[in-house]
Amino acid sequence: MLSCKTFYNLIISDNRLWKYLFREKLIVHSPYNSTITLTWYNKCRISQNWRKGIFKSMTIIHHKTNYMPWLQMFPEVLYLSVGSKLECYSTNFVLHNKMLWSLDVPIVKRYDVRTNDISRFIVKDNLIVCGNRDGSTAIFKKFEAKRKPQLLKHLKNCHDDGHIEVTAVEAIDRLLVTGTNSDSNICLWSLKRDKNSPKSVKLSDCVGCRSLAINEQEKKLAIGPNGNWKRYV
Repeated sequence: MLSCKTFYNLIISDNRLWKYLFREKLIVHSPYNSTITLTWYNKCRISQNWRKGIFKSMTIIHHKTNYMPWLQMFPEVLYLSVGSKLECYSTNFVLHNKMLWSLDVPIVKRYDVRTNDISRFIVKDNLIVCGNRDGSTAIFKKFEAKRKPQLLKHLKNCHDDGHIEVTAVEAIDRLLVTGTNSDSNICLWSLKRDKNSPKSVKLSDCVGCRSLAINEQEKKLAIGPNGNWKRYV
């Protein structure tokens, strides 16, 4: 039995073998934590599981009411929006279905048919940014997973004096970018100032904005327009 274990350990530790076998195969890595290092054996094992559809399923949360939440998943936690609430759950198999915290995103009362649901949110560095259907955006400071975030700023009227919803958000250093699917203007907000007016950038031949994404170097911003085949960078 000892010899079998020794032979097994020798095989999984042979990086040259696994590099050769998977030289043209999918290799995965974690985009959230660059400090996580995997052996070549584990890289190949995870890649093979993805390619063959081998997985374990786990129900973290189940709602009786039908929701279409916005989600962001990280190695240890899952963030999701439920109406105007933002919730955080553990993805640990031992602690699955355990809510770590829940918070009410601040809302603005509008006298129209819009709800106060969260349209889009991002979790980036030490910030959580929530764009709301009521036309406002909330910025929270993120702590460790079990600690509830702290509200830093609430921008009540982001586009057209709050008459249209915020459908896209992105954070660049200390700058916040918001977009809407009903207007061709992208708004840039400074997170350093307590009170400020946004700088607007108008997108030509664009009905509105559905999505925003910044590259890892934070030098390029990709914009997904609404009702248009063009893409902006």
